[in-house]
Amino acid sequence: MREPESWGHSTVRTACPLDCPDACAVDVTVKQGRVVKIDGADDDKDNAVTRGFICGKVRRFADRVYGEDRLLYPAVRQGAKGQGTFSRVTWDEALDLIARRMITIRDSKGAEAILPFCYGGSNGLLTQDTNDASLFRGLGTSRLARTVCAAPTGAANMGLYGKMAGVTYLDYPHARLIVLWGVNPAASGIHLVPYLKEAQKAGATTLREIAAALNARGVATARGGQWHAKSVSNILERG
Repeated sequence: MREPESWGHSTVRTACPLDCPDACAVDVTVKQGRVVKIDGADDDKDNAVTRGFICGKVRRFADRVYGEDRLLYPAVRQGAKGQGTFSRVTWDEALDLIARRMITIRDSKGAEAILPFCYGGSNGLLTQDTNDASLFRGLGTSRLARTVCAAPTGAANMGLYGKMAGVTYLDYPHARLIVLWGVNPAASGIHLVPYLKEAQKAGATTLREIAAALNARGVATARGGQWHAKSVSNILERG
């Protein structure tokens, strides 16, 4: 295997690993084995939604990968919880400790005393319900109701909006009235923004809920809107 210094410079086309419906195509620039830039693919070959730009969260992935605060080695707590005292150990030592603790609990209290508290993460085929599921099912541990985040958000959506179908990006430019309720696409749905602009150019009216328009994080989106919630009654009266 060649040394990193000889790897040179290249840009690799790949896909965003996060569990996001945009499923962005990204170009990752690598120099001497180190990621130096991550950006959205600027062509429609792999994903027409990306349009050459991505969210700041993914754009700064390299900062987290190479960040000084990233944990690189396992550590075992020394003393009471909260003291913040840890000692570095090898991976073998850490895995042996975990295995011994799990076996002790299984033998003394039963395997159901162990609850694997985890969920889907980014829902990758290689990162969700693979070796971990085989291990815990083999041990006979308790099984977590996989509702850590989906159930609360689903209940909130149902309580606020009722049972309502989603809208694909390609449908927005054909809409006559678009209501952005409690959402700020400029911050948390950036690939929706171009479609909203297309709809506005085609004559659509955009209406945004007043709380989102006044929210400090909603300033960018609020400027692009034409109406806010106090205009709802007027629109409904006009039919």
